[in-house]
Amino acid sequence: MVDNFRAPVAGWALESDAAYILSLSGCLETLTRYDEAQGKIVPSLATEWKQVAPTEWDFTIRDGVQFQDGTGLTAETVAGSLREVLDAEVPARAFNPTVISGVKALDDRTVRIITPAESPLVPSRLASVNTGVLAPAAFEGDAVDPFGHCTGPFTPVSEQPKQSLTLDRNENYWGGQVQLAGAEVRFITDGATRAAQVR
Repeated sequence: MVDNFRAPVAGWALESDAAYILSLSGCLETLTRYDEAQGKIVPSLATEWKQVAPTEWDFTIRDGVQFQDGTGLTAETVAGSLREVLDAEVPARAFNPTVISGVKALDDRTVRIITPAESPLVPSRLASVNTGVLAPAAFEGDAVDPFGHCTGPFTPVSEQPKQSLTLDRNENYWGGQVQLAGAEVRFITDGATRAAQVR
């Protein structure tokens, strides 16, 4: 049944607002994230990072993380996913060739981000939902396919285009036991209709 609910070619592109939907749904994760309570950038799929040269930052990839399709999270899978965003026809504002020169895997657990000029904003840029990391299989077809290829606590299993996204619990989530068995995210643009649905 999942195969009947794929998004159109531009539908799940990471450089688009689709990344925001996948992130809010608990599917898509980034190397870093902004913690509102602490007011700072904190680790997510990366455990630490450091500026090793004026235009180079190294990110250490969290060990033991698997994509929902069983593929292991490595520096190479992260670098490949980020290069897909860099190569997008319409690049993301936070992560594009004018602010990022390149991404490469140095070893199994280290990703290097290279900038055209010295930039203290690189860890913040990697918290952008547009830099969410997907498994290599997500990029094999004509369209980006997040179904089963994320790392988050929930995996998308079906979609009713422009209506809803159905999620199941990721039983192998690296962050621990996920409390909800699943969820349905509904896309309701009209405010009055949203209020009625809540009631």
